[in-house]
Amino acid sequence: MTTRRRSVVAALLAAAAVIAGPGCGGGPAKADPIKLPPKAHPKPKPKPRPKPKQRAARAADDRTFTLVAGGDIALSGEGATASTFAGIERFLHADLVFGNQEGTLASGGTPKCSPYGSNGCFTFRADPSSAIELRRTGFTVLNLANNHALDYGESAHQETIHALESAGIAYDGLPGQIALVRAGTVKVALI
Repeated sequence: MTTRRRSVVAALLAAAAVIAGPGCGGGPAKADPIKLPPKAHPKPKPKPRPKPKQRAARAADDRTFTLVAGGDIALSGEGATASTFAGIERFLHADLVFGNQEGTLASGGTPKCSPYGSNGCFTFRADPSSAIELRRTGFTVLNLANNHALDYGESAHQETIHALESAGIAYDGLPGQIALVRAGTVKVALI
C-alpha cells in the first residue's frame, strides 16, 4: 500500500470513529491505535554544478552596489573646508555617494538677485576649490538640476561643471543629460 493510500485509509478510519462516537456497541468506544510506517524522506538530489558560462551569467545577475544619497548642499563664500562635513563624513562611504549641489562653485558670474535676500531671493556661490573637498569627503555624484544652478548665470554654471570634472566628481541634471557612472561593478544611469 502506498503512503498516500495509507493516509487516505487512516483519515477514513478516523472519520468513521468520530461519526460512530462513543456509546455505539453498548459501551465507551475503544479503538486500537493505527500504526503507520514512518515516512521515508528521499535524499535531496545534489544540484548540478553550473558550467563556467552559467556561473558568469549568474554572477552578472548578482551585481549590486551601495548608495548613500543626501539632500541639498548649499555652500557659499570660501566654501567647503575639512570641517564642513565632519559631522557626516563617516556616512559618506559607498560605491555611489550622491548629493544635490544647490548653487554654484564659481568665482565669477552675476547674481540673479541683488541685493542678496531682496524679495526673498537668495543665491549661493562658493569657491570652486570646494569641489576638491566634496570629493575628498566622499561625494562621487552631484545633481545640478535645481533652482540655484544658475544663481550666477551660465558662466558660473560652466565654472561649476569644470570644478566638478577637475575634482573627479560626476554630475547629472543638465537638460537632456543621462549621466552614466560606475558604482562598484555596475554601470548606473542617472536621469
